[in-house]
Amino acid sequence: MNIVPVSNILEAGLSSMNPIDHPPGTILNAGRIERSNGEFYIYEEGMTPSVIRVMEQLDEERLNIGQQFGLNLMTIAELLHTSGYGPKGTTWEVLNGSQSLTPIKGPTSLNSRYLSEDIPFGLRTFASIASHIGLETPVMDSLITLGEILVGESLQSDERTIKELGISELSSEEIIEFIRTGKRKVVV
Repeated sequence: MNIVPVSNILEAGLSSMNPIDHPPGTILNAGRIERSNGEFYIYEEGMTPSVIRVMEQLDEERLNIGQQFGLNLMTIAELLHTSGYGPKGTTWEVLNGSQSLTPIKGPTSLNSRYLSEDIPFGLRTFASIASHIGLETPVMDSLITLGEILVGESLQSDERTIKELGISELSSEEIIEFIRTGKRKVVV
């Protein structure tokens, strides 16, 4: 595993892999997860070409958010590879060639951290930032909605949105300045 320094906390947060791979893999394999009696391997069985296409569209939305803040984020394939999870290549090649991820069993139910953490503290955070700066995130929004339907409850109670982060009144430039310096522009 390589440790790669990032420029700021926003880049660190937007570089999280789990919100990009867990929700699509879980949501699009919901029937298999519910019927598997715990015998489901998300990376071996669940990461099919069609699931990976959704994951890559979701990743494109994440990359667009980063780009709006001047961040040059790694793709999900690059993140997985540089973290030591598989060989260099496309998302399919990295996941399909992974010796460390394929033996991972689970999730064993839809009420797992793959949705209960990665939606409110990942996708919902990303989507709220995107909305604040005027970017649309249709794949992200769809996965948030479907995830909540699947678990049968709102995943908003402890969410981490731009409002909860205390930066909803700042422009994208002011957000970067705040992240860089810790100082906020005082409005009088």
